[in-house]
Amino acid sequence: MACKTLGGVYLSYYGSGSALEYSELIIIGAIAGYQGKFGGWVTHIYVDNPDSVAGGREIWGLPKELAEFSWEAIALLCVKAIGLLCSLNYGQQGFGWRQWLGAFGFSGKDSNLLIFPG
Repeated sequence: MACKTLGGVYLSYYGSGSALEYSELIIIGAIAGYQGKFGGWVTHIYVDNPDSVAGGREIWGLPKELAEFSWEAIALLCVKAIGLLCSLNYGQQGFGWRQWLGAFGFSGKDSNLLIFPG
């Protein structure tokens, strides 16, 4: 019997109006559910700010790691100490309709399951 799930990639840059300024790449390994709440299981988070790593780990138990980000005109290169993690190409977005989408995020810290709104 084959099992299937949905995963995803979230990429963002938090600029000068944010509490911290940093780039972030989040890997959602699967959709998970617990006690009637559904959301993404966060397997990896890469950021380029040590304060974001510390806060994410201590407050939320998130698996944040440091990486280098190189933003170019039409591509993002995310480099970790061991080599290139990913390369994404993107173009200027045309007409789009922004829609709010809410879900929960799941992660683990020690032997505890952590649930947070996303």
